[in-house]
Amino acid sequence: MKVQAIRLLLALAVSFCTSGVYANKKSVDSFGVIDMQKVLLTVEEGKVESSRLEKEFREKEVEFKAKKEELDKLTEEYNSQASMLSDEAKMRKQKQIQEMMISFQKDQELVRMDLKRKEFDITQKLALKVAKITQEISKTKNLSLVYEKNNSGIIYAKEAYDLTDEVIEKYNKESLTNLNGAISKK
Repeated sequence: MKVQAIRLLLALAVSFCTSGVYANKKSVDSFGVIDMQKVLLTVEEGKVESSRLEKEFREKEVEFKAKKEELDKLTEEYNSQASMLSDEAKMRKQKQIQEMMISFQKDQELVRMDLKRKEFDITQKLALKVAKITQEISKTKNLSLVYEKNNSGIIYAKEAYDLTDEVIEKYNKESLTNLNGAISKK
């Protein structure tokens, strides 16, 4: 019985203490959320950059496929001729195959790191523009805070305060305006 009375008093105290916060609707509604991943994947500039990186990746993939086929062919030749080769010739062939394999793996890793760096640079460039636009929209909506939807720990937020689509729209308009301005100057 005492436990229930204490729980009831605690519930009343909590509701009394927080009622002031919820009485002022503006303080509850003065935050927004943005889905940064959706913005980066949806804005036109992001699509163009992603497509460019994908094309570069496919080109490198074709190069590596040709190198891999060459390496496989050399390995196959070695395996079929190994019994006829002298020990010295075997050592040379094995060394050649090993050096090619190491070079192949090293080249793959360098390309992978280069593509990751380019992806990071593009993401940073886009994120800075998105942050600027988010600040502009937040000021016009008189929002105190804007949380990143996927990394903030927010479980629920009213959809009306999700700025994602508005940021995408404004970003694309500004990018198009900047592009048209650059073209008209030429």
